Amino acid sequence: MNTQKPLQIKAQNDFRTIGSSTFQVIRGGLFGAMQPENNWAFIDLQNLCKAVQGSGWKVGWKPFMSLLRSQYNVSKAIVFLGYVSKNEGLYRKLWDAGFTPSFRTVRELPDGQILGGNIDADLTSFVMDHKREYTKAVVIADDGGYCNTLKSLRHQNKLKKIISTHTIERTSQLTKRTFGIDMIDSIENIRHLIEYKQKLVP
Repeated sequence: MNTQKPLQIKAQNDFRTIGSSTFQVIRGGLFGAMQPENNWAFIDLQNLCKAVQGSGWKVGWKPFMSLLRSQYNVSKAIVFLGYVSKNEGLYRKLWDAGFTPSFRTVRELPDGQILGGNIDADLTSFVMDHKREYTKAVVIADDGGYCNTLKSLRHQNKLKKIISTHTIERTSQLTKRTFGIDMIDSIENIRHLIEYKQKLVP
């Protein structure tokens, strides 16, 4: 009687980089299948726009989306923001560039002040609720309030990169201490690739 236990094959995932692209290697059986990473980007829009405008420039949304796809293997980029009717033009630009806006209902006061526009909880819950749908997360913000969520992602090997909305020197000290410089890119370092350039009318 053959008492040998059946061979159990346990799939293991790791990642390999070929050229500028990263692939998820799914191992199991005799052969491994290589699939491109399906990374998602999560963007705190208010945090991003406030930071870059403070530095005197604006983001070109189409080149930014192109860079996320080519350098970070991003297949989907979700932008978290409060809905303000006067910003419809911006929302159309985001859609046209390939971003997916996720709106929070806000209250517009007669003096122009916006109430209820803090999207931190929306972003963090979305990141965790959908983590089975993407390979790794690219989080674009500079806010120490995201640290616990980012630590959880790193623990699960689900964090690809943090793109700080400030220079590395001005990035949150908590973020730098927790994750180290190697895990952080700066939006200022890619400014020359994604800055909006206004076309001159002849």
